[in-house]
Amino acid sequence: KGSLRLYPGATELLLAQADQMDGSTGIDHLRRLAALMQRNPDLPVVQSAWIEWSYQGDAASVVERLRPVRAQFESLGLRGNARLLLLREVDRLCDIDEPGAIAAAAGHARELLPCVAEGLSAKAYPPQAWCILARAFERAGDAALAGECLTLAHDWIMERALPKVPPARRDAFLQRNPVNRRVLAAMAQRPSV
Repeated sequence: KGSLRLYPGATELLLAQADQMDGSTGIDHLRRLAALMQRNPDLPVVQSAWIEWSYQGDAASVVERLRPVRAQFESLGLRGNARLLLLREVDRLCDIDEPGAIAAAAGHARELLPCVAEGLSAKAYPPQAWCILARAFERAGDAALAGECLTLAHDWIMERALPKVPPARRDAFLQRNPVNRRVLAAMAQRPSV
């Protein structure tokens, strides 16, 4: 009971994740989380809550709200968390059909590109991060950098991760993981050089 009063945002996030594991969207809990965060802008920074929240709602509003949270992470020296929120900003900026948003997404993507290989954050799956960056570059008309990101994602999957997966589980790793499946499909569609 006490934890519900102290951490209502974290509780809503956990309830949303439980609903998602049960096959529903968890959207009601995420909406309550968004309302809590909107009413309480000084809510203690809970990275997972902000990340989960960032997947829903109006993209421009989400980007506007993530910026000060990211600045707070940076001021606390939490570079991985700040970079992860910047990645979420890039993803949501790609949802906005305005030249300024597309240019901002590509600019942030350039800033993040070297960070992904170094380890963006323990909560970021590198191929997914590269896919988000590829989307930003593609939207900005930079097919070369988008292709480079897909190649980096593919190489990471095949050369770094796959050898560590037990042989009996490799097919599942490649085909049942939606990010891996998208990367492999995108690479298969690229013209060979």
